[in-house]
Amino acid sequence: MKIRINLSLAGPSGNHERHRMKYSALLLLIATLLSGCTSTVAIGTAYNSAAKTFSNRLADYAEFNNRQQREIKKRVSAFHQWHREQHLPAYQRLLQQLALSTDAPELLEKQSVDQWVSSFRALLLQTGQCNPLNNSNKLLSSLSDRQVQQISVTLRDKQIQRALEYQSETSAERLDRRQTAITKWAKRAGIKFTDEQSMLLNSTLSKQISLSPQRHQLWQNWSDRFVQLMRKRDQTSFAVEVDQHIASLWNLSEQTYPEQWQTNVTLWADFLYQFLKTQTPEQSRKLKKKLNAVANSLEKLSLKKSSQQPQCFGAN
Repeated sequence: MKIRINLSLAGPSGNHERHRMKYSALLLLIATLLSGCTSTVAIGTAYNSAAKTFSNRLADYAEFNNRQQREIKKRVSAFHQWHREQHLPAYQRLLQQLALSTDAPELLEKQSVDQWVSSFRALLLQTGQCNPLNNSNKLLSSLSDRQVQQISVTLRDKQIQRALEYQSETSAERLDRRQTAITKWAKRAGIKFTDEQSMLLNSTLSKQISLSPQRHQLWQNWSDRFVQLMRKRDQTSFAVEVDQHIASLWNLSEQTYPEQWQTNVTLWADFLYQFLKTQTPEQSRKLKKKLNAVANSLEKLSLKKSSQQPQCFGAN
């Protein structure tokens, strides 16, 4: 399970796996649910190292001084503890609700799945709204011209890398890779799709509206504006403007392309509903076992205490 996806710590540029921004939120959700990673040890290792992972990723953008590094670590650790205490129990409940639906798939209602998906999306949005990058104008104003230039170069390099990755595949190759990946994740959970389910998955992937080129452009525009603001960080309006700009990042695609975004969400919610309705008894048994195992692991993780005070860095 890629738990760092749920954390959404680093925004669009922070996750370099091939599924980074190429799937809709629901596809990531389904892939997570079908993941074979259910042991407390494996999930715990991934989750507990998330804060350190994010701090290390930020270090790739510039050579921060000791004081800046301490502030970054403090903010990330506070957010991580907040997420542990507030969101892990919520995810646990959602997984348990889904696990219960596997007992009698024939009684499952579409409204229940839609509500489950809506709750999941709300958690993802709140994660962005509480991200430690929010309201970080004081830290950003302390950066030197050299550090700002380093950030600018790194952002540009990542933009080029993403463009090359996208252009390296045809639409048919991307569809095939995604179907292969989801099928593989399902098998790791002990679930083998039936022919009907495989056809449903292929149909869903084919109908999904690709927003990858648009997201690449949005991210480039956002990055360019961010660098412009950073080069004017001595102006009195900097604090308000940069905080507002960062706050706009977390639902950038959804705000810019709401109809296409909602179409994809509905599409994958329909897939999840149809998959649950067409489960074989063996699939139901295995899926329930996996979902409950993940839920139990999340419960244990949520109870871990820390000396760090939890904090949501709510966007203004």
